[in-house]
Amino acid sequence: MAQQNPAPGGGPNWGARPPASGPAKAHRRRFPRWRIFTWVILAFNLIMLIWIITGVSSTAKNCKGLTGEALTNCQANNVGTGIGATLILVVWALGDVILGVLWLITKPHKRYCPACGNGVRRGVLHCENCGYDFQQMLQQSQSGRGQPGPPAPPQWKQPPR
Repeated sequence: MAQQNPAPGGGPNWGARPPASGPAKAHRRRFPRWRIFTWVILAFNLIMLIWIITGVSSTAKNCKGLTGEALTNCQANNVGTGIGATLILVVWALGDVILGVLWLITKPHKRYCPACGNGVRRGVLHCENCGYDFQQMLQQSQSGRGQPGPPAPPQWKQPPR
C-alpha cells in the first residue's frame, strides 16, 4: 500500500483533511445559515417576482390587425396591465422597505466564533466546535492591550506516519 505524502513538502494531499480538535460535524449544510427572517424576505421577493412575471406575460397581447371595438378592448387591456404591474411594483417596494427595517431592528440570539464561524449562544464561554475561549478574548481586551488581533487558526494535530 502506497503511503501518502504530506502536503507541505511532498506534493498535494487532496483527499485527507486534518482531524478537527473539537467534535466533528456529521454533514455539510446545503443552505446558508441565515436568520429565519432573511428566508422570509427571500420568499417574499420570489413571490412578488413570480406574481409580476405571470401578470405581465399572461395579458401581453399584440393589437396589430385589430379594428373597432376589438382594438379598443385590446388597448384597454394593455393599459390595465401597466397599471396593475405598477401597483405590484409599489407593493413590492413598500414590502421590501418594511421587511428590511424589521430585519435590521431584530438581532440574533447568537454570536459567531471568530475562529471557525460556528454559531454560539450568548453566555457560552467556549466554542463547541473548535474550543475558542471567549473569556480569554474578553480578558485581553480589558487588560489594556488594545484590541485583540485576529484569532489564531485552530491547530490541527498531524496524523502519525
